[in-house]
Amino acid sequence: MKILLFTPIKPRRAIFSLFAPLGLGYLATSLRRKGHEVKIVDCCKEFTTIDKLKLLIKDEKPDITGIQLFTPDILTGKQMVSAIKEVNPVIITGVGGPHVSGRELDIFKDIPEADYAFAGEAEIGFSNYTDFLVNKGLIDKCHGLLLKDYNGKPLMIDKVFHENLDELGFPSWDLMDPRTYPVAPPNVYFKASPFAPIITTRGCPYGCNFCQSYLIAGRKIRKRSIEHIKEEIDLLMNKYCVKEIFIVDDNFTYLKEHVINFCEMLLSNNIKIHWSPWNGIRLDTLDEEILRLMIKSGCYMIKVGIESGSPRILKAMNKHLTLEVVREKLELVRKAGMEVFGFFILGYPGETTEDLRKTYDFALSLPLTGANFANYQPLPGTPVYKELILNNKIDPFDWDPAKGTFADINFVPDGMTKEELKAWQRKMLISFYFRPKTFGRIIYRVIQSRNYKHLFYKTWAYIFRK
Repeated sequence: MKILLFTPIKPRRAIFSLFAPLGLGYLATSLRRKGHEVKIVDCCKEFTTIDKLKLLIKDEKPDITGIQLFTPDILTGKQMVSAIKEVNPVIITGVGGPHVSGRELDIFKDIPEADYAFAGEAEIGFSNYTDFLVNKGLIDKCHGLLLKDYNGKPLMIDKVFHENLDELGFPSWDLMDPRTYPVAPPNVYFKASPFAPIITTRGCPYGCNFCQSYLIAGRKIRKRSIEHIKEEIDLLMNKYCVKEIFIVDDNFTYLKEHVINFCEMLLSNNIKIHWSPWNGIRLDTLDEEILRLMIKSGCYMIKVGIESGSPRILKAMNKHLTLEVVREKLELVRKAGMEVFGFFILGYPGETTEDLRKTYDFALSLPLTGANFANYQPLPGTPVYKELILNNKIDPFDWDPAKGTFADINFVPDGMTKEELKAWQRKMLISFYFRPKTFGRIIYRVIQSRNYKHLFYKTWAYIFRK
């Protein structure tokens, strides 16, 4: 069968934060093992429009299409499914990704024209679904499959989280060559390009009320073998000239022994590559031994989820993190000589201007290289999302407010206006980045990487766009 896998169509500005779609790469590998012809179409990188999508479908004539969806992409995803069906209603068209994992069977209320959807880790389930479609497999092996109408009723096959990650193989890097991607990393600055994302673990045992991670990859931490990770890094460096990797694990430092083994693997094999944990790690998992080993093996920056400077809001988030631990661990990071980037969330349900003021003061007092002050976005399936629906604070079927990015206002707490929340975001960004030392460091790094357009877009998106 011929299968096309798509990232969602995005505004042209999204090109300024872009790298290979790792999840689709793993999915392609599992499908190719079954003998299918697979192509990954990164719509953002290719500047795809709905009209271009229709022409592509006419030319390629796929049997199956699949679209990766995050919540901000839901309306675009709906348009893409409709466009594919308009060209050829017979094409089996579906969706997967974080939004589906949070919505499950409600996904067909969001995108009624979709034939199928997959929640959770879909590598095995999707490949088994292709067997089922040609009467060579059983539907109960299609783990994570969602169907709106199967024998007259909705169907959901239980999700299964793969225990042996090595068995999934490597992502299909030949279908998403890192060298073909623009120099537009998720960081404002970086060390070297080309760069590529990799995973070394999956899963999250924590219970932060705003996070979808456990819905996508489960609670249990599972890890790849160090040998398997080394083989992929060798492949990326030798075949695709990759000079930097972003580790996109949700909890890279959760297993201390795993981190130590990873760093020692790089050192013992004299692998010279820049790397950083991109998704954010928990500060309470860090110690001096890990930090020094990470730096020695090529890690130049860590990202950490601080989220708020208000103890009340941290408790509401179920973050299990105190301001005292944040200060203690960041001082440890500073002494080790590691650069650190902090994530903060603004406008969390129940937050007040006094809470925002505490976050403002706290962020400016910390030894951070950089910071992201993102507006809270209700993510489907999370505990706080369910609470907002229960209290009639959001409409679970209205996705128009979810469009955009974390620079946009998608939710406003009671007692606050959209304009006030945006003003706080601007104030925090300007106060943080326009301090002489911080501003000088950013400009120096941007000049080194020549990533001027990326810096300009980030500045415009977060500060000047309403």
